[in-house]
Order: sequence, then structure tokens, then C-alpha cells
Amino acid sequence: MWFLAALFFFLIIHELFTKKQEAILGTIGFENGAAALPEQKKNEPMACIFKRKEENFVNGESKADYIRINATGDADKDGVHVLFGTYPQSEVKDKKTIEILGELTGATPTKTDSGKWVPYGTPWVGPFSSYYMWSIDVSYGDERYRGFYYEYNSSEVTMNYLFPKESKVFAINAHYRPCVAYWFKYEPISWQILKESGKEAFLLSDKILDNQPYCQFRFFGTELLRLYEHNGGVGYNNNYALSDIRAWLNGRFYDTAFDESQKKRILKTKVKNNAKSKNPHDNPTAYSQTENRFACADTEDYIFLLSEQEVTNAEYGFNPYPDQYDAARSKQTTDYTTPQCVCQDPENGYLLKTRWWLRSPSCNDSVARYIDGNTGYDFYCNTISLCGVVPALWIRLK
Repeated sequence: MWFLAALFFFLIIHELFTKKQEAILGTIGFENGAAALPEQKKNEPMACIFKRKEENFVNGESKADYIRINATGDADKDGVHVLFGTYPQSEVKDKKTIEILGELTGATPTKTDSGKWVPYGTPWVGPFSSYYMWSIDVSYGDERYRGFYYEYNSSEVTMNYLFPKESKVFAINAHYRPCVAYWFKYEPISWQILKESGKEAFLLSDKILDNQPYCQFRFFGTELLRLYEHNGGVGYNNNYALSDIRAWLNGRFYDTAFDESQKKRILKTKVKNNAKSKNPHDNPTAYSQTENRFACADTEDYIFLLSEQEVTNAEYGFNPYPDQYDAARSKQTTDYTTPQCVCQDPENGYLLKTRWWLRSPSCNDSVARYIDGNTGYDFYCNTISLCGVVPALWIRLK
């Protein structure tokens, strides 16, 4: 009897201590907050979240700069994928967490008052001359989240600008609605190793991580050859060296996705932007001189987009023919990218959600090349925000 009484007393004390601890950990706050996160039920995709038993290596401030994994998501010193850096990916579905995050951030933004929110992307010069998307980063407990709020998503703006007569055809994806705050959890970025050279590795994101314009409409000059002044120089809209996408990759994305320790591992790369880089790897003179004239100066970058030459290089595992199906070039979006860039044709159900930019210009001064994420085909489109972002970089391995 004395044993049962002692056990009962121990369970009562343990329960009281646990509730007190939970009450203390219920504190909430911004980036440096120390709150306990409510348990969430979530469907975790492979290659975005590491195995649960190893979570302490990748959540919050990771103990390792990077982790090599295999195709099943297990730690593997010979794995062909790497977990490196973090970025908003999976949508938060837990109602309690959404409520708390909403309380932390306060009022949602407006065109005249962003409040705590940060305008996202670049405002258009034209009919949409103000910001229409906003984001905010918040830490709660050991986790980090990004809020996303929009009046129009970028594809709506693009389509309505380019095709005003058909603007009613394009609607927001059924799950997302304007003027609603959605929340996304920062998770480890999964990268494919395209090439290893000694203690260095060439990485490409496994998924489309964001949606950004290549370059906005800011031009002057003749009708056929439109020059623009932007990012410290004058050039065509598809000049990668002066592009908005390059500035964003090496600015906000670089500072958001990687901590200081990881930044020390990223190598500054000489990125080739010459005429040869604009052509398929095995056919360096495939495109006309008219197209090649939009080549620009080489750049030195930490983060960059792939070129036409690189995305057709069989050494990296790609189909050398840009006009053929290639599963290796096919990319899926994350939850976070969906409300930014999805336009849907209600009649045909066609989703413009998996295109991703290359850095290579195409056949005139205002178009650049992209990959269709569903087929892996190579196409080109205007330099405004129709396409997703699949970053590439070189890192130093241990």
C-alpha cells in the first residue's frame, strides 16, 4: 500500500510541475522569444524535413552547418542531397499557433500603412504603382515563421497587366484568398548536389523556394531597344548583371536563408553570362546572334540562377536537349510559393505555378529563359513576375 501511495503522490507532483513549466513556456515574442510551440499535426514532405530523431540538428540554430542525406531523407555521408540553410516552406495549419502569430504581429498591412510588415518584392511602375504583397518574420518558441499577406498575388498582377481583356480568366488558387494572413514555417532547404570537386560542391535547390521578378518594367529609349536604369547601371531588361532577381538573391534571400556560420561556407562564384552560356551545353551556337547580343558581363555572386548552358549539361544530370522532357529539370513549389505565384484558369485548371527562372536572356530585350516545372522544357517569357526561383550556389564541404 505504501508503494501505491508514494506512486500516486509522485504522479500528482509531476503533473503540477509540468503544468507550471508549460505556463512559464507559454511566453511569446518576436525573433528572440522563448515560447514552447504547441504541438502541430503536419504532413512533412521528404527532402524538406530531416528525420525526427535528428531534428535537433536542423531546427532553430542547427548544430551542423549542413547535413548530407540520401533520397529517403536519412543521414548519409555519401548522400546526393544536402540540408543547408532554412526558408519558409510548409503552411501552418494549427489554429492555436495561427492565432498566437496573429496576436504577435498586430494589424495587417495596407498600401498606406505597412505597420510591422515589410513590403515584399518591387512595386510596379504602371497601373500597380504601389506594393501589393507583404511579409513578416516572427519567432515563437524554437521555431521561426513567415507571415504572408497580399491584396493581389504577383501572377494576378502580371496577367492583368499583360492581358487586361482576359484578366477575369485568371483566379487565385482556391485555397488562398486576398487580404488574409497566411503563415509558413521555416524549414531546412534541401539541395541536390550537381557536382563535387574536391572539398567543394555545386548545389541546386530541390524545390521552387520563392517567386520574384527577373526585372520590372523600368525602361527608356527606343521602342525596339528599351534600356533601363537600375541597380547601378543601364542595360536591357534581361541584363542579369543589373537584374532585380540577382540583387534579391544576394541580398534578402542570402541574409534570410543562412546564418553567419553558413555564410562562411558559401563560396563567391564567378558566374558566366557570356554568349556561350546562353546556349545549350552541347550546341554553343544554337541561338541567333540577335539573341546572343543580350549577353552581359560576368558577375561574382554567392547565390545565382542556372544558365541555359548549365541546365542542359549532362554532367549535372540534365537532358542535353532543352526542348525534351526532363524529370531532373521538373520542380515543385513549396506551400509558401503557392499564394505568391499561382494563377489558375478555372475552365482548364491550368496552373502557372512551377515555372522557374534561368539567368539567360532570350530573343529580345525584355524576355529571359525559364524552365517549365511540369515538363522540364525550356521556354522564355517576359521579365516580370511569372516565374519561381530555384537558387544555386557553391559551398565548401568539411
